[in-house]
Amino acid sequence: MPYGHKHYQIETLDALREYLRRTVATQDADIAFYQQTRRAYCDIGSKLDIPSLRGLPYVCLRLPTGGGKTVVACRAIAVAVEEYLRREKPLVLWLAPSDAIVGQTLRALKDRAHPYRQTLESELGQAIEAIGLEEAHALTRATLDGHTTIVVATVQSLRVEGGKKENRKIYEPSGALMPHFDALTPQQQALPLDRYPNGRPIESLANALAVRTPLIIADEAHNLRTRLTFTSLARFCPSLILEWTATPAKDEFSPNVLHHVSAAELKAEGMIKMPIELRTDPDWKNALRDAKTRRDELEKSAALLDGEYVRPIVLLQAQKKGEPVTWDVLEAALRDELKIPANQIAVETGDRSDLEGVNIADRACPVRYVITVDKLREGWDCPFAYVLYSARNLSSKTAVEQILGRVLRMPAATRKPENLDELNHAYAFITSHKFGDAVKALKDSLVASGFEEFDAQHAIIPLQSTLFPTPESGLFAPQPGAAPAKSSQPFEVPQLALQLEDGSWEPFDADEVLEADWHLLDFPATLHEAEFPSHVERERVELDIADRGKLKVALARDYVSIVQDAQLSLLPDDIQDAAQLAVWLDRQIAHRDLDGPQVQTWLLKLLTFLVEERHIPLDQLARERLRLKSAAEAKIKVCRQQAESTALQKLFADESKIAVCDECRFIFDPHVYPVGARYEGIRRFDKHFYDEVGALNGEEEMCAWYLNSLPNVVRWVRNLEKKPDAAFWLQTEANRFYPDFVAELSDGRVAVIEYKGGDRLSNDDTKRKTRVGSLWQARSNGRGVFLMVGAEDYQSRLKVL
Repeated sequence: MPYGHKHYQIETLDALREYLRRTVATQDADIAFYQQTRRAYCDIGSKLDIPSLRGLPYVCLRLPTGGGKTVVACRAIAVAVEEYLRREKPLVLWLAPSDAIVGQTLRALKDRAHPYRQTLESELGQAIEAIGLEEAHALTRATLDGHTTIVVATVQSLRVEGGKKENRKIYEPSGALMPHFDALTPQQQALPLDRYPNGRPIESLANALAVRTPLIIADEAHNLRTRLTFTSLARFCPSLILEWTATPAKDEFSPNVLHHVSAAELKAEGMIKMPIELRTDPDWKNALRDAKTRRDELEKSAALLDGEYVRPIVLLQAQKKGEPVTWDVLEAALRDELKIPANQIAVETGDRSDLEGVNIADRACPVRYVITVDKLREGWDCPFAYVLYSARNLSSKTAVEQILGRVLRMPAATRKPENLDELNHAYAFITSHKFGDAVKALKDSLVASGFEEFDAQHAIIPLQSTLFPTPESGLFAPQPGAAPAKSSQPFEVPQLALQLEDGSWEPFDADEVLEADWHLLDFPATLHEAEFPSHVERERVELDIADRGKLKVALARDYVSIVQDAQLSLLPDDIQDAAQLAVWLDRQIAHRDLDGPQVQTWLLKLLTFLVEERHIPLDQLARERLRLKSAAEAKIKVCRQQAESTALQKLFADESKIAVCDECRFIFDPHVYPVGARYEGIRRFDKHFYDEVGALNGEEEMCAWYLNSLPNVVRWVRNLEKKPDAAFWLQTEANRFYPDFVAELSDGRVAVIEYKGGDRLSNDDTKRKTRVGSLWQARSNGRGVFLMVGAEDYQSRLKVL
C-alpha cells in the first residue's frame, strides 16, 4: 500500500472529505459537524467574540503517536482544495509546536526525495513552495499565484502579545511586500485586515498572507488552544483550520474532534510495535545488562528478515545532573563494563549531540545505543529504536512520555512475519523497586500519546522471554479474560470467489470486474440542476471600518461567504475556450480505468450541454471550474457504478464464474482486531472471538446478546466496517458490504448476519446486501447461512440456526 495510504488514514481523510462536503451543502460548519458526529460544535469565534473565526470550519483529527499524522496532513491539503477551498494553488500556514519541529518539517517538505514532499506532489502537482517564516518576507506575488505555498512556523512566532520582539516584524509595513496589495479585489478589500487609520491595508507579511485566506494546519494542536492563539490565528483570515493531535485538550475550548483513530488500528496496519514487554530491576546495572541482552537477540532476529534492514537500537534515558546515573556514567558502563565499541554509542544531551547530521537508518551507521536525558523529546525519530532503558524515577508520566513514543514506531511501517514476532514488540527495562509503579508510568505516558485507557492498560505485559525470570504476577496489572481466539482453531469464513482466465480463483472484488472495458461515452454527458446548480446563493454583509481600522463583521455565515468570495476572486483567467476547459478538467479528475481522449470527448460534450441546453455561459463555468470539476467527477463515478452494476449482475447469473470454494477463505487473525470505537456497555460477551467488542448501538447490542446466548453458537465476531484486511466482506453492485456479525456454529456452518433498523429494511442498500448475501449462501453448498434481521424478527430468525 502506498505511503500514507493505510486504511485508517484513508478513513480519516474520508471523514474530512464528508465534513467539507456537508459544510458546502449546508453553508454551516456547525450543522455539518452535528450531522456527521451527532455532537455539539464548539464555535470558538462565537464563544470568544472573534468575528474572523465565527462560523469557520475548525475541526480536529486525532491520531495516536506513530500514526503518521504529518503525511495524512499533507494529503488533507488536497482534500481541502478539492472539496472546500476555491483555489487551485492554495496558501497553507503550517503551525508546528517548536522551532525543532519547524526545522524538521520544513526540511522534509523541501526535499523532493522525502515521502512528505512526494505525497504533496502526487496530490497537488510539482508546483509547491515550502518556506519558513523568515523566507516569507521575500515571498513574491508570482510565487503565490503559481504555486501551492506552504509557510511553516510556530504559533509563538505569530504572537505579538507575550511573544518575542522580532515577532512584530510580520505585522509591520514592508516596501518589498507592496505588490501583494496592488489591485486587490473587492472581496479581498472586504477582509478584516490590519489597516492604517484611513482604512487602507497595511503592507505587512501578515496581511499579504491574510488576503490569500490560508488553510491553517495546526500540528500538535493541543498546545495551541489559548485565547491568545485564537486571536493570533484570526489575524490571518483563515478559510479553514485543521488540527492534528494525539491528545485533544479537554477544557473550555475543547476541540471539535471529527475523527479518532485507535491504537488497535495502528497495530493492525503495522505502524507501531505492540505490546510493550516490561522488566524492572532495582539495580540500574542489572537492568542495563538485560537491555543489552534483549537488543542482541533482536539483532539476530532482524538478520533473518527478507529484504529489509533493521538494526535494533536501545534508547537510554539517564538521570539528571547531580544524580548518580548521569549520561556519562551510562556511557562509561556501556563502554567499559559491557564492552560496547565506542562508535556504537551516541549521546544526545544539552552538552553533546553525536547524531547531528547522522542518518541513523543508513546501513553504514554503527550506532546501537543512544543516550539522552530529555533532548529527544522533539524532532528526533528512529523506528530502529526497539528497547527503552530508563535509569529515571518514572513516578511521573512526563519523565518518559515522549521518550517512550520513540520506541513505538515500526520500521518500514510494516508488521514483521509471525516467525519473527519479537520484532513486532517494543521493550522497556526500568530501574525501579516497584513493577506496578513502572506499569502505571508507562500506561499514563501511552494515554498522553493518544492511547485510550483500555489500549494503554493492556499494551504493557511482563517480558516474555526465557532469558529472564518472570516478575511476580501480583505486581502486574490484571489482563483481560481469555477470549475464544486465544485457544481455538482458526476462525475461517468461506468467501465468494471469481474464476480467472487461467482457471484459478481469487476473492471476488469489483475491481476485477471492471478490468473488462467500459466506455464513458456510452453514458449521457449531462449535469442537471440538482447535480450542478446554476448559482450558489450566499448571504452578503454590510462592511464598515470601525475604530483603529478594524473591520466590523456582523454575522458568522457572512464572514465565511466573504472568505469564499476572496478565494474565488484569485482564480487566474487562463481558460479561453471549451476545449481548454475540457483539458483542464481531464487533468484534475482521476480516471485510471479510462483513456484520456475518451474522457476529454465526454467532458467536451458535457460542456456543450451546459452551455447550449442549460444556458450557462462558458466564462461562468471557467470561474466555477473547481465546483464543476467536483460535479463532473461525481457524475463519472455514477457512470462507473452503473457499469459495475451491469457487469456484476451478469456475473452473479453465471454459476461457472462466481462460487464459494475452498481456495478462498477469509481468516480472522487472532492477533489483529483494529477496533476504533469499542463497546463500553455492561454485558459480557464470553463467546466473542476477541477480548474487545466493536461498538454496538442499542438494538445491535440486544441482537449480539441474544446471539451470544445461543447454545449452537461456538464463537462470533462483531465484524468491523471498512477494514478489508481484518473483516469479512461481500461485494455488492455499489460497494463492499461488511455484515454486522459472523458466527461459527456447532455443526461447522458459518452464519453471516446483518442487522437493520426498521426504517432501512426495505431501502435499496438493504436490497443489494440481501442479494449478495443470498448469493453467498446459495453458492456455499450448505456451509453458509445469511440472515437479514431487524428488531421484530431477530430472535425468531436466529433461534432456528
